[in-house]
Amino acid sequence: MPRPDGAMLRAWRLSRHWAVPEMARHLRHAAGDTHIAGPGALKAMIHKWERDAVEISERYMLLYCKVLGLTPEQLAEGPAVPLTAAVADPASPGAVALGRDAFLASAGAIAIGALLPLNASHPQPTPEMVATCTAVTENYRRLDAIAGPSAAYGQASSHQAWLASWTAQAAGPEWRQVARLLADATILLAWLNFDLERYPQAIALYRECGAVADQLEDADLRAFLAGRQARTLSECARHDEAIGLAEAARQLARASACPELKSWLAITRAYIHACRGEDYACLADIAGARAAMSTPASAAAPPYLAFYGEPYLAKWEGHALLKLGSTRPAAVADGRKAIDAALGTWSPQDIRESGEVLAACASARQAQEEIPEAARLAARAWRVATGTSSPRIMRYVTQLRRDLAPWRDVEAVRELDDLILGAG
Repeated sequence: MPRPDGAMLRAWRLSRHWAVPEMARHLRHAAGDTHIAGPGALKAMIHKWERDAVEISERYMLLYCKVLGLTPEQLAEGPAVPLTAAVADPASPGAVALGRDAFLASAGAIAIGALLPLNASHPQPTPEMVATCTAVTENYRRLDAIAGPSAAYGQASSHQAWLASWTAQAAGPEWRQVARLLADATILLAWLNFDLERYPQAIALYRECGAVADQLEDADLRAFLAGRQARTLSECARHDEAIGLAEAARQLARASACPELKSWLAITRAYIHACRGEDYACLADIAGARAAMSTPASAAAPPYLAFYGEPYLAKWEGHALLKLGSTRPAAVADGRKAIDAALGTWSPQDIRESGEVLAACASARQAQEEIPEAARLAARAWRVATGTSSPRIMRYVTQLRRDLAPWRDVEAVRELDDLILGAG
């Protein structure tokens, strides 16, 4: 019998808009006369299950199924599409522009597209089939951007596994076509693991994809994957290892690599340099990232880089400059300007990552002691994080709240506390 992981349990709870105490009450009610843990102990158990500190037992898993009206298989896969207009903060640029009707239309398209390859055996890679598989991966990428990693994870994982088995059976020119489909799906799955804070799994998938890139003899794909591993290590504060990989990525990329790849690699290095307190190297790489993006492109960026553009460059420029602010105070104002520019141009469809941008905007205000505005922006980021079940963005907000501790009596900070505590 499949067991759900913590991310799926949390995703199902949040899909019902229940705080942890509500989930505990529903479980106790479903248990009836059967003896289970008391309210306080059960709340602690839910927290442990959702953090993967302890695996949920079959007994409690079946209670979850009873409460949610699900089979064990459905519980383990997670909510496919949370059909609600309140995925993100209604005041956020994403949720306002997207709207309920557009979100439901997107969800319908994703659900239909998802059925196409998984119901097929391994066919010939005709142009139509390649286009379908490419579209399915992109649909899961869109679903993640709209509804968060837990919404896309189960289906994206199955899709990647199906492509992996097809690649293993393919040969000759057919193999190269299918391997590129697999690489794109694996990169997406690694990203979902990253956002769910499963960093070892993300690294393993990037390395697995690296083996495919080696066989494809695709130097730019190898460079991107090395950069992704560097970014993952930097998230874990392993900056010395990260800069080594980031520099290796620079060497791997071809001189003729697309501007987006050159820029993304440079801004990734800039952020890691900032984390290491290397001011001049950071600023040089920011300049390099901007110079690369100003270079005319001779061809479209590969699918795995479709996310990258001016808003993402501005976001990471802001992150890097805010990091430098601890040793170079003048950088804070420039970081705030960059982050605000990113928020002002952020795509309405990229709801989940708008939470990261809002949290960075809040950090910039906190650094300049604009505390009420920092708390209000943090509250918006928290609503996006919980609405899209992103543990990573939740962590950013809780870290920011710790930084706001000296101002705990400010009304906006107290309201932020109420919001975070109310989510369980």
